Amino acid sequence: MKSAVGKPTRMVISGLRIREYRTAISLEGNRDRADAFNAGNTIRNNFFEHIGSLPGAGKNISTAAIRLVNSKDNLIENNRFETIRNAEGCSALHAIYAAHFSSGNIIRGNRFSDLCGSVIKLRDRSNGNLIEGNIFTRLDSVPAVEEWYCDKSARKDCTKKLGECPSTGNRVKDNQLQSADGKLVDVLGGSERRAWCHVSDFAGERILVGSARPAAGVELPAAPDHGSRPLERGRPLLENGIRWPPQAPAWGK
Repeated sequence: MKSAVGKPTRMVISGLRIREYRTAISLEGNRDRADAFNAGNTIRNNFFEHIGSLPGAGKNISTAAIRLVNSKDNLIENNRFETIRNAEGCSALHAIYAAHFSSGNIIRGNRFSDLCGSVIKLRDRSNGNLIEGNIFTRLDSVPAVEEWYCDKSARKDCTKKLGECPSTGNRVKDNQLQSADGKLVDVLGGSERRAWCHVSDFAGERILVGSARPAAGVELPAAPDHGSRPLERGRPLLENGIRWPPQAPAWGK
């Protein structure tokens, strides 16, 4: 769906089995204008299987099973992701990729298994997202959650001419990592303020483990308070225990 109407679109995708696609779902607003978004969509109780690019894709490799571009206040819950892999350039593929003002989303109660890129990736002022109660298994030495700041002054592979900024106030809590090779959280990119960013883009923690207070002006989705602890950069932390949704779907064998 491509919609940059700047108001809720309220699309619901539920109960589907989607397999052998390059990308399963894409919700795209305007990545250059914060006010040109779509919002309020629900992706629930779906099974995503064997998503990714085939051999020979070259530069057109898949980057997401679910892609959010300036898509806000969505609910992604109780879905299953199995074998999300590219035949080439596998580390570039993510189960959920939230970028360019994709803020206020709730990602909870999902199961992710057999992935080779960071599972959930946050990029460019995608603030105040809640990632809660998910299970991650069989990861190829990649993080379950990655926040990436692509600084065009320091890198040549940033694709946004207007410049990108860090994502802040994102909360990761009560998830379960069942992979010996993976880690829970990674924060990538520098911390030097750039002229095209607002001072608030560098004022707060980019990833919060628990319910720590966000940066000024960042509103987090409502969730029960289980205590808080900010993530010390470079030292991912794993919360003990998991609060699995009581009505998780029965996928069968």
